[in-house]
Amino acid sequence: MPPKPEAGPARVVVRPPARARPPTLLEKRKSPDLRDGVADIIAREGWATQVAAAAQADPANAPHLTIDAAMLLVQTQLTRAGATRACTRAEVQQAFEYLTNPILAKAVWMDANRDAIVINAEGPL
Repeated sequence: MPPKPEAGPARVVVRPPARARPPTLLEKRKSPDLRDGVADIIAREGWATQVAAAAQADPANAPHLTIDAAMLLVQTQLTRAGATRACTRAEVQQAFEYLTNPILAKAVWMDANRDAIVINAEGPL
């Protein structure tokens, strides 16, 4: 039987403490909080609004979704669901950034000013 190797000094691994950080929108989507589905609401309701407008007239009449319009869409849905707090401009801006991310590609910015989007795909996030 071969001899056992001698044990060396114990190694201690020191890890820095985890820093608290705000949750990402993707993490927030999985939360049961009603206010956390902002991107889902914008994608679903924005798509439905654009399709309805395009079906009634020329597709060029489909509305561009501004932050203010999206805030109204989201707030209407949250109120119907029983939420007591309003969605914030920051939440909608974060949702726009998420929806227009090239990896997800659920929406596109209308111009270089990035003040309005068009939802370009139906379906779940």
